[in-house]
Amino acid sequence: MANQNIKEELQSRGYKMTKQRRAILDVVSSDTHTALTARGIHQRAKDICPGTNFSTIYRNLELLADLGILSVIPMEGGRAYVLVKDYNHGHHLICKGCGATQLIDRCPLDQMQLETWAGFLPTEHRFEVFGYCRRCQRRKTNNEQHSAQTI
Repeated sequence: MANQNIKEELQSRGYKMTKQRRAILDVVSSDTHTALTARGIHQRAKDICPGTNFSTIYRNLELLADLGILSVIPMEGGRAYVLVKDYNHGHHLICKGCGATQLIDRCPLDQMQLETWAGFLPTEHRFEVFGYCRRCQRRKTNNEQHSAQTI
């Protein structure tokens, strides 16, 4: 999603594209393969927009999530944020070790046929799978082997 589209979306809802919002969007759009925490976004956004405090970043992250521009991903110890691509809902594989995210290109809900099967019309949903990426699996295995050798 281009910043121009986001600017138009913000304006249509009565918000401005502030320099802090632009910094947040620059940060999350530059790293689309990692779910970023508010602290991580703040650290990087300060380089783009010096003097920006954490509470400003956090409030803007919540606003952008409420508007559907960012997706909030629950993680161990907090929440992380990813940019919603083209306003389509996305589903993610999320590594609990390093925070890497991978977009799933199909929606599992499509196959559930809830409206036909259960007479239920979903209006929104989330689907995130938490686990460990290959790199973190190897790291974990290597650490376990190293620990076993030292005993």
